[in-house]
Amino acid sequence: MQSTLGRIPQLAVSAKFLCLLMFACLRSQVAICGAVPGMVHSVRLHNDCSSSELQVTPQGKVFSSNSLSFNELRLESVGFGKLTIFAERSARYLCFNKRWRLVGAKKKHGKWCQWQEVMEDGFNRYRSLANLNYSLAVNPQGQPMRGEKTVLVRGRHGKRARRCGRFLKRGLNLTEAINRHNKGDHPIKQPLLPQPGHHQHRRPRS
Repeated sequence: MQSTLGRIPQLAVSAKFLCLLMFACLRSQVAICGAVPGMVHSVRLHNDCSSSELQVTPQGKVFSSNSLSFNELRLESVGFGKLTIFAERSARYLCFNKRWRLVGAKKKHGKWCQWQEVMEDGFNRYRSLANLNYSLAVNPQGQPMRGEKTVLVRGRHGKRARRCGRFLKRGLNLTEAINRHNKGDHPIKQPLLPQPGHHQHRRPRS
């Protein structure tokens, strides 16, 4: 009993330190705290430079457009300040290759497929853990930018590089996702859980 009581002040100090750390992260405009490992978010990433959403095709091509075909992305925390970006419909991981080109890879390749999420002027930037100077970015035409072209430098090109690496996270359209699933149009064919008050949909014909 005494040992348990002795731990209470230590727990209180730890909780206070955690609160201060979270407050510091919220105030920072440079970096944010890492999510809990295993935390998953399904989003669409809207690029500020091309005014369209990031896409990863089943062939591994990366670009940005207004298409709704391959814009469903899953952000999964794999450690403090680390996350992976997985294209759900094409079953590909967003990575840099050894030539610093953005690709959709079938398997994760360590830090080449890991990102650090950074807050910047209300936008999200995704910096490669293989080289934190290089970011996920597409140009105004929606084409992916090589890693070295995303370095934040002074001048006109540096300003464009900063903007082209900024994204807004948007939630998925739940109704649209359900309709796609019911049509058999989703590659991950997992049964949907029936909602209260609704009958479960029949499995679509193959």
